[in-house]
Amino acid sequence: IILCDSDGIVDMTHHALARRTGIPIEHIESGIKILESKDPYSRSNNEDGRRITRLDDHRDWGWQIVNHKHYRNMKNHEDRREYKRKKQQEYREKDSKNSNKINDRVDTKCPQKSTKSTSVYVYVCSLYKDIDEKAWLDFEDHRKEIKKPLTEKAASLAAKKMSGYSKETQQQMVDDAIEKRWTTVFLPKEEKQSTEVIYQ
Repeated sequence: IILCDSDGIVDMTHHALARRTGIPIEHIESGIKILESKDPYSRSNNEDGRRITRLDDHRDWGWQIVNHKHYRNMKNHEDRREYKRKKQQEYREKDSKNSNKINDRVDTKCPQKSTKSTSVYVYVCSLYKDIDEKAWLDFEDHRKEIKKPLTEKAASLAAKKMSGYSKETQQQMVDDAIEKRWTTVFLPKEEKQSTEVIYQ
């Protein structure tokens, strides 16, 4: 199969095959004899199960691989599978690098860090020390549930809105986002109104 052309033709003599492959001529001749023979147990009905057929009856060299198209399609399928496998591996490596990039930038001295903490929480906690862990993890779970996992930018924007408020207010912001299926958090109306009164 390796030495055939795109149409499955091997137009070479026994000696040429031996020279190209490094296989002894006697093994080449005995192997070709087997491949040219009928095979009643073959899964293919083409040419009575023969693997190869001669190009011309008047010479004992030069062959057509009977099921070359099938083998070629099989190889193309395997190539596609290998391509997809490599792409998935590249994606996983890229995703891993992005996670490591976040971890490299976080402050691991986050005062609220626990065993449940995620890399995203540790990251936002390095920016805003007062982010409540429970409220934040609820928000992360909500984003995953609506199939919009938090990016680094989205996380920092949401954390900025939550920072400076009590744990209760932060939880209320997250609860409102969950209830209304928002992708970010907003200050509760009553909290916003009280803040406006203070600054008037």
